[in-house]
Amino acid sequence: MNVKHQMKAGMSYVRVSTILSTLQEFGHIDPAVLQNKADIGTTVHDAIDQYYKGKTTFLQPRETHYYNSFLKWHGVMKPKMVLQETRYYDDEKMLTGQIDAIVKLPYEKIPVLVDWKTSATENSMIWSYQAHFYHHLLTKNGVSFIADRVLFIKLDSRGSLPKVFSYQINPETMAYCLSLVDKYWEKKKTLD
Repeated sequence: MNVKHQMKAGMSYVRVSTILSTLQEFGHIDPAVLQNKADIGTTVHDAIDQYYKGKTTFLQPRETHYYNSFLKWHGVMKPKMVLQETRYYDDEKMLTGQIDAIVKLPYEKIPVLVDWKTSATENSMIWSYQAHFYHHLLTKNGVSFIADRVLFIKLDSRGSLPKVFSYQINPETMAYCLSLVDKYWEKKKTLD
């Protein structure tokens, strides 16, 4: 469900994805291609969620390779699931976002936030901002047992091991990201 706002207790919250979409230009890409890619990502995320719940999902061939890439990563890294597919809210900023997972890797003491990606390439700016937004939402909701970095697992379209990108959380980027939320609401107020 890709809507601009998420409702909670009758109040409208802006989604992290909406804020990030204001920073990207997709006008040069066929909308059908974008929708197809979004559908693949949603299905793969659902399949990973079902995997951790001990269930299986039927996948189309276009999604199977990404899922197989996840299975290879899981087999090598052996993560323990801590939290998955959970939506968080910041009632002050009126911001919401849904994390993919927090996992505990066997060689680390502190769990880490991970995000599954089916993108063709890394988008370092957007992924860094997304990492900061999600980290903010977690800490705002009392989830303080996570590392100060976020892992983006870019699943492979051919089913090979994924590429892993790590983004360190820093105060300057966090302040900028939160200013984007303020600007979003200021702009919306002037348009209403």
